[in-house]
Amino acid sequence: MQFKYGPSKVLLHGIREGSVRHVKASKLNKLQDETAQLAMLYVQDYVKDEHIMLYSLDAKPSSEPGEPFLDQLLEEFSDIFLTPSTLPPFREHHNYQNPLLEGSNPVNQRPYRYALHQKNEIDKIVHDMLDAGTIQNSSSSYASPVVLVKKKDGTWRLCVDY
Repeated sequence: MQFKYGPSKVLLHGIREGSVRHVKASKLNKLQDETAQLAMLYVQDYVKDEHIMLYSLDAKPSSEPGEPFLDQLLEEFSDIFLTPSTLPPFREHHNYQNPLLEGSNPVNQRPYRYALHQKNEIDKIVHDMLDAGTIQNSSSSYASPVVLVKKKDGTWRLCVDY
């Protein structure tokens, strides 16, 4: 398939022989390529030796100006892509609640024990989330324990342990 995009012609063609690699599911997470912008993953209905097909297309960001209409549209609705700084608005009929049985008591579970550096990291993450408006203070007698998971870049991710 061939079409014109701006001043240049674009040619799309089928997969070339040898460009598809079979990888085991256990090694799929180890495949990382910072230049891959588009990838397709195909998992077969049955898993024979855990083979999965992975297609990727390497692309580099263009330094050319985009379509004027698209640039105008992105600028007009730029507030959609901002990082949220508050909680979503109150919705009377759609707010989530946990209906409790009358006379029921809170779950009796001891808090998790953390090393001091992990406790400090939890406090920092919670404080940042409160400042950003992602979470809010609660007076509920129910709580969910959290677990810190270390990311590849050395920072921590806060996960709620339900």
